[in-house]
Amino acid sequence: MAENQDRTTQEQDHTHRQAAQAATVGGEQDTAPTEWAALVGDTRLTGRGNAPVRTAALQRMQQTAGNRAVQRIIQRQSATAPPTPVPTPEERREGAPAAVPPAPATAPQQNDENNFHRIANDITGAFEGGRTDSLQTADDGIISYGRHQATLASGSLGNVLQQYVDSAQSATAQSLRAYMQRVQQRDATLRTDRTFLGLLRTAAAEPTMSQAQDAVFSANYWAPTVRAAQAEGVQSALGHAILYDTRIQGGHADILARTQQRLGGTVGTVVNGQPVTEQAFLRTYIEEREARLERLAVAADQRGRHTQAAYLRSSTYRTRELRALVDAGNLDLHPGPDGNIAVHGRNVPGLTTGATVDRPVPPAHPDAPR
Repeated sequence: MAENQDRTTQEQDHTHRQAAQAATVGGEQDTAPTEWAALVGDTRLTGRGNAPVRTAALQRMQQTAGNRAVQRIIQRQSATAPPTPVPTPEERREGAPAAVPPAPATAPQQNDENNFHRIANDITGAFEGGRTDSLQTADDGIISYGRHQATLASGSLGNVLQQYVDSAQSATAQSLRAYMQRVQQRDATLRTDRTFLGLLRTAAAEPTMSQAQDAVFSANYWAPTVRAAQAEGVQSALGHAILYDTRIQGGHADILARTQQRLGGTVGTVVNGQPVTEQAFLRTYIEEREARLERLAVAADQRGRHTQAAYLRSSTYRTRELRALVDAGNLDLHPGPDGNIAVHGRNVPGLTTGATVDRPVPPAHPDAPR
């Protein structure tokens, strides 16, 4: 019974380590220091011969604040940069260099951020560290790594590393390939392997690792979330974020079944003459998520695993944060005056009118082969 132990071996590792991190993650900010914005915008770094310096600076910023924060700084610099003056015909005759037009990709890049997928990632990242190099070894996950803390025990870390070593050509990737058999076997001794842990930290500075983490969580967690939202009539950005975060922590199927049982259906189902609203559905879903965590904690206490039980109970900081957003009625996740939404002590950029579920697909070039 115990809901088949609620698939605890596969799911609890996320729950446990999130709670262990709760005290330390909350104070981080999803913004990079102001001086970094000035550094990125320094025209001297874009000059000839300075590309290695700029690359090294960006990698250091990624290690410290995370790839998304650095990307936003770059986008803001591009958006606010003054237009390049166009030389007059007289100036061109006198040898002045032709003006370089601004990159046309700036506006689409900013629009790409205005989607449910991005903000769901950011919200879960606020709970879990949100950095490519986040790493801890303190709980049942054995090793938890990355923005969403892929774990060795669940196999998600193996998926991320396989994607990385299949794509990267660096010396770090080559060294990690030698560990892949132990990773796939979920070898618990890797928890104390300093060389392996050091390689994970080094790999986090590479864009390929960031891409691998995104690809695995998109395929294994986000895509099922979108399908579940459609099936349950969930249309809001907040609804997608709640379902996504629950899938990552574990227990979605059981929570959903209990929510439907309590409400008598899904969003839009008419019960006693009134349709079930999305806000009511999400609030009940969160209550059932908390109830599940308590059931698991009780079961852990009964087995004498009191530290595990404490982790489970303390992980409800996630549901408290999500419930506050539901109760505020901000299902569209529109920002405050500063452009952000406060989540677990961090600033998450909000969405604006016209937000899409995923990044918009760019239109095909008219000359592209059909």
